[in-house]
Amino acid sequence: MAPTFGGNVAAARQVAADEMDAPLVPTGGFTFVAGTILAKQEDYMRRIIFRVTRGKALTHFNSYEQEGETEVKSTYMVVY
Repeated sequence: MAPTFGGNVAAARQVAADEMDAPLVPTGGFTFVAGTILAKQEDYMRRIIFRVTRGKALTHFNSYEQEGETEVKSTYMVVY
């Protein structure tokens, strides 16, 4: 549920500005996410990660083929 400000637009703008100043990456360590996508979506995933993390993430992709599968897949790991 969104906070209510009783029609106080200045207070709502201040809260929005404070949220924009919050760091995207938590301080005090690294976080990682890993998964699998189709290999043809690899470039799209790189661009999305770059935009979402404002260029503060490292990505690693590795392509592989499974027996019986027609599509080539990629594993990925994102460290931020």
